[in-house]
Amino acid sequence: MRLLNVHSMLLEEFCDVEAAPKYAILSHRWGEEEITLQALQDVTIRFRPGYLKIRNCCRQALKENLGYVWIDTCCIDKKDPTELSEAINSMFRWYQRSAICYVYLDDVEADEYGYISASALRKSRWFTRGWTLQELLAPESIAFFDRYWQPLSEYSWLDHSRSHHLDSICVLSSITGIKDTVLARYQPMHTVSAAEKLSWVAQRKTTRKEDMAYCLLGILGVNMPLLYGEGSRAFIRLQEEYIRQNNDPSLLAWGLHLPCSDIIRLCAEECILAPSPSAFAGFSTRNSGLEFRKNVVPFEFARTNNGIEVELLLLDCNDGIKLACLGTDKNFYALYREPYHGIIRRLLSLGSHKKKSYEYNRGMVAAVPLLYCPTSSRDGFEVYERALLWPPFLLSSAACRRASWKRVCVQTKSAPSDLLSISRPVQHGYRIDVRELTRIGFSLAAVYPPLQIDNQIDIFTVPCDIMRPGGYEECHLAFEGPRGIVVGIFIHAQIRYQANRTTFHLNASIGSRSIRHDLHLFPRGGSFSRRIYGPKDSVEKQRYIYLEKSWRIPLMFPGMPDKDIYLSVPMDEVTIAIRGSRGRAFAPDPRDAIIPVKVGIGNSI
Repeated sequence: MRLLNVHSMLLEEFCDVEAAPKYAILSHRWGEEEITLQALQDVTIRFRPGYLKIRNCCRQALKENLGYVWIDTCCIDKKDPTELSEAINSMFRWYQRSAICYVYLDDVEADEYGYISASALRKSRWFTRGWTLQELLAPESIAFFDRYWQPLSEYSWLDHSRSHHLDSICVLSSITGIKDTVLARYQPMHTVSAAEKLSWVAQRKTTRKEDMAYCLLGILGVNMPLLYGEGSRAFIRLQEEYIRQNNDPSLLAWGLHLPCSDIIRLCAEECILAPSPSAFAGFSTRNSGLEFRKNVVPFEFARTNNGIEVELLLLDCNDGIKLACLGTDKNFYALYREPYHGIIRRLLSLGSHKKKSYEYNRGMVAAVPLLYCPTSSRDGFEVYERALLWPPFLLSSAACRRASWKRVCVQTKSAPSDLLSISRPVQHGYRIDVRELTRIGFSLAAVYPPLQIDNQIDIFTVPCDIMRPGGYEECHLAFEGPRGIVVGIFIHAQIRYQANRTTFHLNASIGSRSIRHDLHLFPRGGSFSRRIYGPKDSVEKQRYIYLEKSWRIPLMFPGMPDKDIYLSVPMDEVTIAIRGSRGRAFAPDPRDAIIPVKVGIGNSI
């Protein structure tokens, strides 16, 4: 590595970071006219903003009796691909080994006492860049400075004094989405799941697409060669390399708490692994409210040419769908595997008043819907693929009592062009007009069963080909709105025959849920609840969800306490005469069958 001597302003080389003298390291946001290694000795650069930043960093190091600094702009020869690759793979360790890290915020200004409000600090673009994440997490000691290099008194601490700065750590936690226990060094980084680590960078940006993966190398503890030009493939390669070194299946749960429209947009190339860190945004504690601990997985988790081979705890659903249950507790896999599973079950039977039993029942798991692929399955392996239109959701761990362990292969699914393309309209089906619903802030969260939905500006076209006498199909669309309100629309489509007349009937109902975490995006009302919990559990009482033609959402708009929102679907069945015979019938043209969702505002009752 190269270090800049603060006395001579010359670069000096050291064979290894362990052999280097104590040095300060700079974290900053790149701006215009940054000084490169080649330009450092050019006398004409002395008044450029980039050089002034270097000089001020050196002055600060001199005040703290440090003879060297490392700055990424001028201490790496970026024209040498080999050196650049080595530097990026080593950068996290270089920040760890530094005596102190200076965080220079060029877009904030403190008062004369070095105080800055949390709201002003939050606006700094330093918190939006991908590379600055590792620069916050790696150093043992850190000091923040404003645009004039005035120290921010509340945001400067040595490693041993972090416990005395809990208020400022809590502010940084709220800005970054990183748990305060991680920032305060109470929780080691290696105990945090990969999914949660990736959620920290989900809202950040990098100039080059590949850097979104490369800036995570040290955070995930991965080393790999850099291939600029590979685009989003770099992030897939990062996850594959992580899988080779770690048995952490949390990477399979990407898409948690994301609308299905976002998931389909993300899946342009491959859906077995996430194409972008933004797919892990739901794992942030500020979004999920849950802490995802890195599971201690006792079995092999491998990426192969066929997909990902892994042993999963699978819960039977219906229609060829199973739920892969991924625990949020570090001991989840030990608790639910034989012979431990039977022991824990017996402990539970002793009563729920015991603390461990209570926590065991009240825990949550991330449920990942998987589609069974019978034609691809082979001896020793059942093959599945992701159900894209049913995103992962949180489920009570009590459901895992009915799940079983299976060795499976989650295969790569081809690009879902049929879900993204509007060039091939649905020939038979019906439409759901949700323009009034989306106008008040609702958006499509999930579809069950996972099928092609042609979204044409707030009008969803649902394919429906009924070819059997007396046949019927069901569709469940979940919409999420302001304040986390979830509303479901349940459609029952059926063919009926009367004399020489064939008719197509659509019956719609609408409803909402109060126990969102336990009945989130479940198929067919409560049939799923009955299957996983059994008829004797209290949740059975909640199974009739979609029985109403109208639904009231009280106090929808803040500041208008006397106004409620009323959602409604047609009271009567939508009936369309169609062509066909008793042995073969088709649903009508989507332009003929439409279900409008109406929104009204009235006085609260």
